[in-house]
Amino acid sequence: QGKGIERLLAAEKEAQKLVDSARKERASKLKAVHKEAGEEIAKYKAEKEAAFADLKTVVLSGTGDRDKALAVDTQLEIDEMKKATSHEAPKVAKMLVDKVCN
Repeated sequence: QGKGIERLLAAEKEAQKLVDSARKERASKLKAVHKEAGEEIAKYKAEKEAAFADLKTVVLSGTGDRDKALAVDTQLEIDEMKKATSHEAPKVAKMLVDKVCN
């Protein structure tokens, strides 16, 4: 009967070693997977940041051209208004003088 108990204890120790080994292997695999996932995330992030930087460059380079075109159009409209008001200014001034004086 003593040998039976010793065999049971030995089997229990062996089973515990197997469980411990499996736990260590699982932890090791989880660390490896976690590291690999982190590397993939970093790579994906770098790709997206590079794409964003390229897009930003394209958009911002186009903005300067649009700003210049808008400034030119605005100046043309201002010049046209000044021209139109300069032709009408004498008429408006005469009309105001007539209204105030008469």
